[in-house]
Amino acid sequence: MGPGKTRSIVCSARNFARLTVPGGKWWQLYPRWLEHLTSNLIYDGDMIVLQGQEKVLKRGGGGGGGGGGGGGGGGGGGGVPYNKLTFTPAAADRMVLAFRNWLRRYGGDEPAWDPSLTAGSARFAPLPSTVLSRAEMLDRLGQHTEKCSSCRAALKNVRRLSAVLTGVAVVLLAAAPVVPEEMGLGAKAGLAVGVLVSLAGAAWLKYKLEPQLCILTMCMLMWE
Repeated sequence: MGPGKTRSIVCSARNFARLTVPGGKWWQLYPRWLEHLTSNLIYDGDMIVLQGQEKVLKRGGGGGGGGGGGGGGGGGGGGVPYNKLTFTPAAADRMVLAFRNWLRRYGGDEPAWDPSLTAGSARFAPLPSTVLSRAEMLDRLGQHTEKCSSCRAALKNVRRLSAVLTGVAVVLLAAAPVVPEEMGLGAKAGLAVGVLVSLAGAAWLKYKLEPQLCILTMCMLMWE
């Protein structure tokens, strides 16, 4: 990776000897793609802020972009120290400051960038001049779903199930006129309920769940 680009690696605790994850029995049935869907909301909330924040850190001398800024005791290139550029009052911030101190002490204020991208130093490499749009920053499909086997399979299954439910609604609707009279209004009412439930399920999958696996902004625009 390079200035302006970050790859996030997340590890969830798991006892591989027991093949279970921490939590109650219900949590064992929680699909991995749904866990990804909810945890990615954290990145969605920070993405827009981080794009501007890295430019502020760069101007202040806080090191390179993309999460490789200066250490807690001193900024990159003799600039303002990282802990003076940021407001970190919470106990949870201590780990961030400890990492910045470690990076300053042992990493020269920055990760070991690919020399072909940064001429060996992110400190002197410019950040990308392009300002990404909201849709580009929240591109769930390109950033995660296409690269994750669990979410990629979930997206395929969501689309298939949506098509199946739409087909069921069409079949039930076509069957309504040919229902024998002796079956009464109850049968036709049941078919009508089946049509409505099938269409509602297909619409929820198509316009609610599928956009969350693709581009979050589509979902937000449709359901706000």
